[in-house]
Amino acid sequence: MKSLSQQLVELEHCLKRHGHWQSQSPSKLDLTSPTPFSADTLSPCQWLQFVFIPKLGALIDDNKLPSAMQLSPYFSECFELSLSGRAELLKRLERLDSEFGVTNER
Repeated sequence: MKSLSQQLVELEHCLKRHGHWQSQSPSKLDLTSPTPFSADTLSPCQWLQFVFIPKLGALIDDNKLPSAMQLSPYFSECFELSLSGRAELLKRLERLDSEFGVTNER
């Protein structure tokens, strides 16, 4: 199985490949929303880019990984069916979930 760091890089590449990577960061206020996944201020892809990837990367670097994580069920609900690369993004999130012992069946 690929390392978590490599999986984050592949998630980033997937976001870029499908046109979801942004060069401009959202405002600090938008990034610090108390709403889960910053759903009131960020799109799902923005949350992955500006919150999830940096935070999990820092946790990997500090060797302080969470004991559990399950993202793909949320994203399977919030990603629009027409989202470019939806299936590939969900597959990558499911792989990340599996690193934490979670198996997702669709």
